[in-house]
Amino acid sequence: MTETTPAQLGKKRTRRSQPRVFRHYGTIKTIETNLGIQIATNATNKPSKARMALVTLIIAAVFVVSLPAAQAAGVRVGRNIDIRGETGADRQVDETSIAVDPVNADIIVAGAGDLTLKEGPPWEGYYRSTDGGATWSSRLIPGFPGDTSPEGQASPLKQFDGCIDPSLAFDRSENLYFAGSCGKVTASGAPAFGTFGVFVAKFTGDGAVYSGAIVVEQGHKNPDFPKVAVDATGGANDGNVYLEYGHDSDGQTLFTRSTDGGQSFSNPIQVPGPGLNYALALDAAGNVYVATAHCTGGGGFLHTCQQPSPAPADVLVAKSTDGGLSFSSPVAAVRITPKPFSFPGNNLGLFTPSVAIAADSAGVYLVEDDYGTGSSNVLFTRSTDGGASWSSPIRVNDVAVGQHFYPTIGASGGILSVAWYDSRLGQLSNGTITGLDVFYAESRDGGASFSPNVRVTDVSFDPNLVLFPLFFPLCQCAFFGDYIGIAASPDAVHAIWTDNRNACNTVDATFGCVDQDAFTATIRP
Repeated sequence: MTETTPAQLGKKRTRRSQPRVFRHYGTIKTIETNLGIQIATNATNKPSKARMALVTLIIAAVFVVSLPAAQAAGVRVGRNIDIRGETGADRQVDETSIAVDPVNADIIVAGAGDLTLKEGPPWEGYYRSTDGGATWSSRLIPGFPGDTSPEGQASPLKQFDGCIDPSLAFDRSENLYFAGSCGKVTASGAPAFGTFGVFVAKFTGDGAVYSGAIVVEQGHKNPDFPKVAVDATGGANDGNVYLEYGHDSDGQTLFTRSTDGGQSFSNPIQVPGPGLNYALALDAAGNVYVATAHCTGGGGFLHTCQQPSPAPADVLVAKSTDGGLSFSSPVAAVRITPKPFSFPGNNLGLFTPSVAIAADSAGVYLVEDDYGTGSSNVLFTRSTDGGASWSSPIRVNDVAVGQHFYPTIGASGGILSVAWYDSRLGQLSNGTITGLDVFYAESRDGGASFSPNVRVTDVSFDPNLVLFPLFFPLCQCAFFGDYIGIAASPDAVHAIWTDNRNACNTVDATFGCVDQDAFTATIRP
């Protein structure tokens, strides 16, 4: 296996001037505007009224059948936007997260592990829109190697080589909290286990002004994969900042909170139960829910669930009713079969399983990918009694063909919004995915049913194209993050994902195609 040092990253790369390399699969062919004229003319130079009426009916039928799924479902999908833009020799951007200001829905902030703005291991990219996601500005979280700014020199993150795993949340006072995990790398460029740390950075002024950062925990237990949430209910704990994260060393899930706007965090407590951390959410009453996954057949790398495995995984949900001071014993919400690290016929590095949670005044909601049928499907389950009991899971993807994975969920205005990666339009008979898309579905009845699926991406992409330098010494596999993100407001939903459609615009001598982008789209329910 070839070892690559961080200093080698980015050398001997070129920007291709020819059109980007990608394949189209499942594209709806545009209907010619002169179709009726062509049919009528081919039939006769002087078509009868009956014939013209028949032609009109045929055209109308073809048009209805050919409507994009978004129109058929009453959902409008906006254009796909590369939030960082195609400027210079772009590199990988993955592990995407997004949040919308609950007071001003035009303010949206996103995060991702970004290798373009800084060479070497990825650092936390920070992207902000003030016009509802139409345009974006880009920067790095201060403290990256080589950062000579006053903010960078004062940052506790300057001790690290790289940072990934962003998670974002707004409060109701124009503050944005950005959580992530950082670490050092070895001489070969691999993660140096035992050096990881989780942090929370704060931005004021609707996310415009960097205020500072704090390392919540670091050290030999490898704190990792943090998720942040803020109480914005207006209740007794309004403004509390909650953070849950995991220990890679022992699989424990930890929880901590800040009651002073992120200046300090409480001593972490272990969330009850054996599950590995995945997500957290708050309902309208300010109750906190933490979702974890317990691999009943044993753990895998970093205690994630690995397939093939002798047993499935239980998705557990623990609840706090006192602002995160304590948690109830977890309830097993659903049992799933984790997907493999790579689907057959592909060379992927997948995080498994994938679990996301949301809550509102009507219930608590889970989505997860399940491999129980021999392919991955997006499942949904809900609780309407505060997490005490859970419904039987239903499938969200409306076709079984292909792989459907990395689901994410948001809840706003009585609408549940789910997005995920989907290979239904581009998968070969041997399982190789040649065209991956993002699809969307929504529920307006609390999760009892979901709408027809809607394609969000306007171009399919090859997920096997881009390798990830940070993992290269460990796994020469393709990587496009461990999850995608979604942020919902009453009038719009914003999905964000990693996309390879421009991958071969930039070619690296070691890693090949590396122009991996973070794309977003606004969805109007």
